Amino acid sequence: MIIKLYCDDELIHDTTTQDIRCLTLKLKQKVNTADTLTFSILPNHPLYDSIEKLNSILRLYEIDDKSNLLMFKGRVIDTSDTIDGIRCFNCESVLGYLNDSIQPPKEYHNTTIRDYLVDKINYHNSVVEDKKKFYIGTVNVTNNTDNAYRIDNDYPNTMTNIQEKLIKRLGGYLDYKELNGNNYIDYVKDYDSYNSQKIEFKKNILDLERYITSVDLITALIPLGAKDEATELPITIESVNDGKNYVYDQKAVNMYGWIFGTKTYEDTKLPSNLKESALKDLPELTKMSLSLTITAIDLNLIDVNITKIKKGDMIKCISQPHKLDDYFMCTVLEKNYIDPSKSKLTLDKTIKTSSDIAISNNRDINNVTSQLVVNKQFILDQIKH
Repeated sequence: MIIKLYCDDELIHDTTTQDIRCLTLKLKQKVNTADTLTFSILPNHPLYDSIEKLNSILRLYEIDDKSNLLMFKGRVIDTSDTIDGIRCFNCESVLGYLNDSIQPPKEYHNTTIRDYLVDKINYHNSVVEDKKKFYIGTVNVTNNTDNAYRIDNDYPNTMTNIQEKLIKRLGGYLDYKELNGNNYIDYVKDYDSYNSQKIEFKKNILDLERYITSVDLITALIPLGAKDEATELPITIESVNDGKNYVYDQKAVNMYGWIFGTKTYEDTKLPSNLKESALKDLPELTKMSLSLTITAIDLNLIDVNITKIKKGDMIKCISQPHKLDDYFMCTVLEKNYIDPSKSKLTLDKTIKTSSDIAISNNRDINNVTSQLVVNKQFILDQIKH
């Protein structure tokens, strides 16, 4: 595989020649955040003084017989020099451009999720330079009514606005791509990408962590709807629920006692619809959260015929000792292009587990179990060779 890093149209790193190389070159991709790229160069590098913070556009490509993949597009945000003159660069992907604009106060009624995002991006585009502008790509995240009711009045930057008002409330994944030189934003329910590579115990799993918690468990839910225009208070369900502002799960109450919590449905204006949504969500809220995190190695580093893993891929993870046979999402991808043995990926999955299973199998709900697979060094040795 050939790796090329460009600053505008000039090469910073090219694995086809020994003349233009970085000392270090690392890429970290994580879902719903800007990707980060770090690299360092010697004082005799031809672009040592030419890479401009915030201004230069960097592009990193992975090139093989099958594809020419743009892995990173972004800008330098800071630099530092060592005593030997080695210059280190920290970069963020183009999603970082969304931190450069501040959204003004605005109220939204009867607006689709897509139109809400379009409005935010249009305002961002109106106040930034052309290179920081975005087009809207795929948007398929919706709520029950595909209707956004929002009051934005705290002057967030555009990235924070999208994170707080869309991703945290509705889920989904924000990502970018380049088409014909233009930046595009996608906001999707999932990446819808299933990788044929398997992550297996005693093969390429480096570490597995399991964490079970009851922090978010509730037995009685108080649903809060859109704000009443007359009172400025959220709509509640007393009028359709025998005077009670909550719904509850009797079985969970018997097991854990009364644990109240709230959930906001800010697009819901009718108490009957609000109660219906609360009853629909309650069964999941009475369960404990089982989070599984797997650290592994992409076997494509050893065998190019194995499908390369990408951020957002769903990957089959198999570990009989841990009773795992399920698909996990690749949420973090870390690539070390100079020393591939230090590359790794992180796969996460959160499962709402039934109360009785959680209690019988995990008396200590804060227990964290980690196991390092014995053949880790063997895998790393294989990559080095």
